[in-house]
Amino acid sequence: MLMASIIFGKSRSESLILEMDGKEAVIPFGVNIVICYDDSSIVCIIGELLNVTKGKVIIRQEITNYDIRIPLNEVTKINTNNTPSFKSFSKGFSKGCLIGGGIIGFSMSLMSVQFYSDGNFPEARWRMIFAGFYGSIGATVGGVIGGLINYNKDISNLSEYIIGNDNWKIIIK
Repeated sequence: MLMASIIFGKSRSESLILEMDGKEAVIPFGVNIVICYDDSSIVCIIGELLNVTKGKVIIRQEITNYDIRIPLNEVTKINTNNTPSFKSFSKGFSKGCLIGGGIIGFSMSLMSVQFYSDGNFPEARWRMIFAGFYGSIGATVGGVIGGLINYNKDISNLSEYIIGNDNWKIIIK
């Protein structure tokens, strides 16, 4: 998370800082989070982290667009809301299409060049047609595989912080 604050250009004073056993987690303001503030961690709010004051965390709720103030002593869990989306799948899909289509199309084109150099022109022509056909199939399969890989990477990047005496603590500076 510290890298995220560096990338987004946020200083420590513009972040929510959590600490446990000497480790720090920095969640920059403006990031979407899920914050639970009931003892059973059932009551949660999804929204944009706006500010942390001496006694409250301020979140702009995603659904109503209202600012909600939650007392720090009632916060029980914070999840960074890096939930995977269609955007992450489509990014992996486009990379997979290029790789899958490129491999199949290139290999079929090499075979047609070989047939062409052997003097087998009709076979070379059919190989080029099949290169286009199998290249699109390879691109689709590669795209789906690439999209799923990228989507699963985003799932593994989710962060959950349990707030309590033996767990993470919110630090105010």
